[in-house]
Amino acid sequence: GNYFEDMGVGTCAGEGCITTIEVALGRTNGANVTTVLGCVDRKCKSADTVSAASVAVTADAVVLAMGIDGGIEGEGHDRMDIRFPGEQTTLIDAVLNATAKRGTPVVMLLFNGGNLAIEQYTSARLALVECWYPGPMGAQAVAEALYGVTNRWGKLPVTMYTYAFTQASDFVNLNMSDYPGRSYKYLAPDAAFSSYGFGFGLSLTTFSLSQPHRMPLSIKGALDRVQMVVSVHNTGPRDGDEVVFLFHNASAAVAGWNSADPSPHMQLVGYERVAVPMGAVVDVA
Repeated sequence: GNYFEDMGVGTCAGEGCITTIEVALGRTNGANVTTVLGCVDRKCKSADTVSAASVAVTADAVVLAMGIDGGIEGEGHDRMDIRFPGEQTTLIDAVLNATAKRGTPVVMLLFNGGNLAIEQYTSARLALVECWYPGPMGAQAVAEALYGVTNRWGKLPVTMYTYAFTQASDFVNLNMSDYPGRSYKYLAPDAAFSSYGFGFGLSLTTFSLSQPHRMPLSIKGALDRVQMVVSVHNTGPRDGDEVVFLFHNASAAVAGWNSADPSPHMQLVGYERVAVPMGAVVDVA
């Protein structure tokens, strides 16, 4: 849920609060920021595509702020459709069309608590940034990340389902293993059901991870504990954070042991965020 008030609509208050993305982008590096109110609210019953396109066509870069809010989803207020509300997709498409000829960079910020169906934009000419509901300091955090002031990008803590997944699922049935499966543990290996998998995420740099190796190398007792060690190499042009996940994958024998109560395809064992300077190698245990 959104427990910190909506960010970006001027509702936050207090010391250091930056109310809107426009203000944060301007303050972060002194950029000349022009804004257009594409929709009057998140429900977006109509979109001002003409104004948005006319500004986008001459811009050096375009940032779209799209998504939902507490008026559309919340506790005791479920959505029946995970697609963008109203005419938001019309607005997005108008900006993409307007910027296509010049190849202007387009970034789409997603503000949401629950899943959004973004499959039609995963291969489009734009960058996707999942902001969730980032709270009163969210505008500044987003601006610093976009400009590269910080490079502490994260990984998805959920699977980003597609609209097709919701149509294939029986949400009255809470059995996670029933087709098409729930979460990364049981989701059927079908590209039609997932835009991005659990744990997906990019950075402004690149990383290379070694195969995990076990410490100690031998186990003497059934209750002995072991550590898995992974070496993280920053192979890119700048310092950055990487989030390392360790999964347990079920063997074919275990996965097929009981079809009535199947084991997960994979299961998260542990994770850790690690800061790795450019060119450095850091071991994560």
